[in-house]
Amino acid sequence: MSNTHLVGNSIRTYRTGGLELFDHFNRKLGLSEIMNAHKSRGVPLGGIVKILVSELSVEPISVLQAVNSAGENMSGAHDGCKETCMLQACYRALGIIGSNADLIYEEVFSAVRIHYDLDMRMLYYDGTSTFLSGEGCALAKHGKSKDHRPDKPQVNIGLAVNGAEPVVPVVSSVTEGNVHDAPHFEKDFEQLKSRAPKGALFVFDKGVDSLKNRKMIHGGGFHFLTACKIHEPMKAEMRKRKSLLKEILRHPSGDKILTAEWEEGGLHYALFLDERRQKSDARKRQEKIAKAEKEWEALDMIRRKKGTRALHRKLAKKIKRSLATQNCIIEQKISMQQRLAPKKDVMEIFRVDEDIDGMFVLVSDKKMSAKRMLKNYRKKAVIEKVFSDIKSVLKLHPLRVWNDDRVRGLVLLKVVCVLLLSLLQMERKELRSVAKSTLALMLKSLTVVVKISKNGTKTVLGYECRHEILARAFRLKS
Repeated sequence: MSNTHLVGNSIRTYRTGGLELFDHFNRKLGLSEIMNAHKSRGVPLGGIVKILVSELSVEPISVLQAVNSAGENMSGAHDGCKETCMLQACYRALGIIGSNADLIYEEVFSAVRIHYDLDMRMLYYDGTSTFLSGEGCALAKHGKSKDHRPDKPQVNIGLAVNGAEPVVPVVSSVTEGNVHDAPHFEKDFEQLKSRAPKGALFVFDKGVDSLKNRKMIHGGGFHFLTACKIHEPMKAEMRKRKSLLKEILRHPSGDKILTAEWEEGGLHYALFLDERRQKSDARKRQEKIAKAEKEWEALDMIRRKKGTRALHRKLAKKIKRSLATQNCIIEQKISMQQRLAPKKDVMEIFRVDEDIDGMFVLVSDKKMSAKRMLKNYRKKAVIEKVFSDIKSVLKLHPLRVWNDDRVRGLVLLKVVCVLLLSLLQMERKELRSVAKSTLALMLKSLTVVVKISKNGTKTVLGYECRHEILARAFRLKS
C-alpha cells in the first residue's frame, strides 16, 4: 500500500519501517536520551534524530527530502512546525551532533556493548573519501579521491569495524580531504584503544601502515597485521625467498597459493605467490604495454610528419599525461629539442618487476601461521562492504551539507543507520545473509493502517508487512 486515502480521508496508510527500526533499538539503547543530553532547548534532539534516522535508513535521500518524507509519514516530524522551521531545526541538530560526534558515538557504542556480545578480538580499519558539491566547508580539500572525482573537494572518513559477522562500526571519524590514511589512524587510535580489549589484532592495508602506527599499536598492548609496502629492499627480499615457496592453499580453479615465512626484528613475515593474481597482473601489464605502444607510435608519427617542435607542442597541451606517455619521452639537450626514446627501451620500462607478479608480503608482530595471516587479512573485505553500505545503499555522496559540524553530524547519522541495520541482522539469523540494500527495501515496504477521526486523533488499525521476519522482529500485528 502507498500513502493514499482509502475511505473519505478517514483511513490512511503510512510507511513505518524506518520508524519501527529506530523505536525497536531506542527502547534497548536509549538513543533519544543520549541525543537529548546534548541539547537543552527547542525541539528535542532525540526527536530530530528519530526523524532523520527513520528516513535515511530506508531510502537514499537528502536531509530536505527526509524532512518532507517524514511529514507524510508517522514519524511526527512537524508537530505543528512549518516544514521550513523543521528543516532548519534538522540542520542545526546536525551541527550539534557533529560537534559532539566522538562523545555521542562512544555513548551509543557503550550501550551496544551492554546489550550485545560483540567479538572484538580482531578490528579492521580503513579510510575512504566522499566529495562535496558546494563550497564553504573548511574540511573539504582536494586529495586522492577514492570516488574518482579529483575535480571535487572532499572529506576523508576513517572507520573501524569488528571482524566477526555481523559487522558493526566501532569507530568513525571525519577529517580533511588531503589527510593521508596513516595520520588519520593516529587520530582515531585514542578512541580505538578505549574500546578494543587488550591483545586485540588490528588489521589494515599498506596505506594505513607506518612505523609510528606500528609502535603505537604495540605500545598499547595490541597487535597488528598489514601488507608490506613493496620498496626496493623488500623486492630484493622477495626475489631471495622466491625459491623457498611452498603450496598452502589452492583456488577452486586449480591455481595455487604458495608461501615462505621468516622472522626479523621481532616481526613475522609471510611471502605469498597467488597464481590467480599472477595471471591478473600479467594481463594488466600487457594492457599497459599495448597502450604504451599505441601512444609511442602516435607520437612518432607526429615527429616524423611535423617535426620535433610539433611533438613538443602536442605534449605541452596534454593536461593529464598517462604513465605510458611520460615514459615515452626523454629530455635531451640536442638543439633544445625533445626526442622520443627508442621503442624497445620504452617497452622495457613496463617489464620491470615482471618476475614478482602475483607476489605480496604480510607482516605481523603476533606469531601466527601464514595460512592464518592470509585468512585474517582477506577478511578485510568486510570493511569495504560497510563503506559500500554507507556510500551506495545510504547514498552518502555527494554531501549536501557544507558546514564542518554538519558534515560530521550527517556522516555519524549514516554510521548509526548502518549500526541499527547490522544489529537487526545480529538479532535475526534469517537476515544475516540479506544485503543491506535488500533489508532497506524490506523496511520501506512495511506500512501501517491508521484511522483518523474528525478531531485528528490517529488510531492504528494494523500493519501490512510483506516480510514475516520483520513482523516477528518488531512484534507487529496485522
